[in-house]
Amino acid sequence: MCINPSSFVMSTSALFPMLSDTERLQRLAAPPATGRLPIVIDTDPYNEIDDQFAITHAMLSPDRFDIKAIYAAPFANERSGFEAGHGMEKSFLTAQAVLQRLNASNAANIAPLPAVYRGAAAFATAPDDPSGFRGQAIASEATSHLIELARAQPDDAPLYVVAIAAITNIASAIFLAPDIIRKIVLVWLGGHPHHYYDTNEFNLRQDPFASRVVLDCGVPLVLIPCFNVTEHLTLTTNEVKTQVAPHGEIGRYLAHEFVQYAHERGADSRAIWDMGPFAWLLDARAVETVLIPTPILGTSPQRAHGYFAPHLHKAPRQNKSQPAHCAWSLDPRRHLMREAFRVYRDPIFADFYRKLAM
Repeated sequence: MCINPSSFVMSTSALFPMLSDTERLQRLAAPPATGRLPIVIDTDPYNEIDDQFAITHAMLSPDRFDIKAIYAAPFANERSGFEAGHGMEKSFLTAQAVLQRLNASNAANIAPLPAVYRGAAAFATAPDDPSGFRGQAIASEATSHLIELARAQPDDAPLYVVAIAAITNIASAIFLAPDIIRKIVLVWLGGHPHHYYDTNEFNLRQDPFASRVVLDCGVPLVLIPCFNVTEHLTLTTNEVKTQVAPHGEIGRYLAHEFVQYAHERGADSRAIWDMGPFAWLLDARAVETVLIPTPILGTSPQRAHGYFAPHLHKAPRQNKSQPAHCAWSLDPRRHLMREAFRVYRDPIFADFYRKLAM
């Protein structure tokens, strides 16, 4: 792995405020077991079906979440024609469609519908940098709203930024307004566990510059990895048809989208990865975590257009949304973050089904 600190746009020490160890540990503690948490959701729901389930779970938890806004995030793969801006725009419309169906379900326990804001139309990563580690902030409706909202938060009540997509919107807001680091806790579904041999996870690998910003800037970070962690949040088509489809307009919508998505891939099941961050906020006992030094994100010196995961029997494949092979390195002197290492699948889905049926 080759890491070139000079490729980072500016020195992090010159950019971002430093939290004391006490402040950091307070922010990284599990949220209070009771009471409502102010949150925003950064999401790419046109990409996969798991975002829709996660948004629904959050919206059906008004006693726990005060949802201030939803931000549409960019993504680039075959579903967006490999155009990040197209992915963001489609996600903006999909998020609105989810809220409309929730509203049409007339659920008694639904949260007030939040506004949906457009995010960046491109990744913060500079396209001419093979490593993906050069870039700049991208202003958008989402970044402006997040900065204003975070600055208005009381010092003793942080805003939880729940990010389940590429992290450009959040990194851009931090770059444009570094002071919001003291006002937020970032809970991000991104990357693989720090001990895994690569971190070529979709949200992270397509957005390496922004990912490095949130890892290096010192924002209180709760990282919810994918392989061997949230991949256990798996649903089957049969479970969706029996537990989700019968419950109103939103249940029919989620079931239809899930079955269609699985059918397109010749599968009968799918990991609902994005429910992981919300599960930790709803009940931290459902997601086991540990405090660790924040890992350093690097890339291999050879540009990679695919990766081979022998245990998943995946052959190397061309993937235009993956700019480079990403991997972790560790330095025990780095600032702490919280990382999830286990999720309890059954109580998480039981809570979702119970709320969906109310």
